[in-house]
Amino acid sequence: MAGDAAQTRAAADSFRIYYEREDNADAPDGYAMSHSPALYLISPEGDWLGQFAYGTPASEIVADLQARL
Repeated sequence: MAGDAAQTRAAADSFRIYYEREDNADAPDGYAMSHSPALYLISPEGDWLGQFAYGTPASEIVADLQARL
């Protein structure tokens, strides 16, 4: 699901995420998106539960998820 430009900016701002469209003639659609690299864990109710930095081993993420079950 995606929102319009204002909704996307509001969501990015709420998570303090950087993103920017960059023209790139070599990309299939003619552009690429530069963005913050992170994985966010959000509850079904919309509560922030945690964040994993880029490069976090999958085993660490799985262990965190299993501990929450």
